[in-house]
Amino acid sequence: KVGYFGHLYRGRGIDLIINLAKKHLKYQFYVVGGDNKSILKIKKKLLPRNIIFLGHQKFKTAKEIMTNMDVLLCPYQKKVFLKDQKTSTSTIMSPLKIFEYMSTKKPIISSNLNVLREVLRHNVNCFLANPTNIMEWSRLLDKIYKNKNLSNVISNKAYLSFKSKYSWDIRVKNLLINL
Repeated sequence: KVGYFGHLYRGRGIDLIINLAKKHLKYQFYVVGGDNKSILKIKKKLLPRNIIFLGHQKFKTAKEIMTNMDVLLCPYQKKVFLKDQKTSTSTIMSPLKIFEYMSTKKPIISSNLNVLREVLRHNVNCFLANPTNIMEWSRLLDKIYKNKNLSNVISNKAYLSFKSKYSWDIRVKNLLINL
């Protein structure tokens, strides 16, 4: 089970997910998030049967689904847009999704972008891939599937990093110290 959680705005990587699903018919791809209009627009494309759109979910439900995944994807593209489809946040974003993913003890494949490397380290607490190279993403999915021990080590390091540096308690303490 491969999961993506978040908006479906331009630059969030839904096309990459669709292409991965087409290449990996043996995996189920779950997309949690997006409004009905965005989902209907995407469903007009020719989609493989192994991609399932669950739409927007309450946080508690989304978190429960997240913990049932085998792999979590963060396929941001080089330009990531807000709802208005005009404003790019690529260089300043700090996606909370990364912290939520790290808290699940699941392997993460993320785009290799400067802003994300402030938290993520390839082969340390995640696997990083070029956001435009479908073959890299594909190889990493297979690597995770074939090497459970490596996936567990990486996932545990992500969790420990989250607990020691990025939990809400730690983040609040750091904010209060810097006031």
